[in-house]
Amino acid sequence: MPHTQGSRLTLALMLAASLATAAAAQPAPATPPRAAAPAAKDGPVVYTVAMLLCGPLSPAILEKLKPLHDLQAVEALYKANLIPFSWAQRDLNTYDMPPELAEQLAALPAKDVFLTQQGNAWIAGEILSRR
Repeated sequence: MPHTQGSRLTLALMLAASLATAAAAQPAPATPPRAAAPAAKDGPVVYTVAMLLCGPLSPAILEKLKPLHDLQAVEALYKANLIPFSWAQRDLNTYDMPPELAEQLAALPAKDVFLTQQGNAWIAGEILSRR
């Protein structure tokens, strides 16, 4: 199921903050606990996400990424255009993200690609599992 550019961009902005938190090596300062995001009736959901990380992308490459719906296709595009990238895998917990992001992640089709920018870097990812 294809995503509209607007929904993908909204997800991208919110996901960037969550990925930055998940990748941070330093513990966050103590904050009062907040209610779990309403992604599941039984409590928070943990998403295992596979990602391709790369540096800045040209507008032409960003345009070519729009119709892609799996990370292997993104990897092939990067290789064909000699774009350096690395693979990563992270667990994202809905407890640690805004409820709006949890709702958007829950709505993503299984294995569909999302794209987000973090500073000058770009992250293409897909949800591998939910638990």
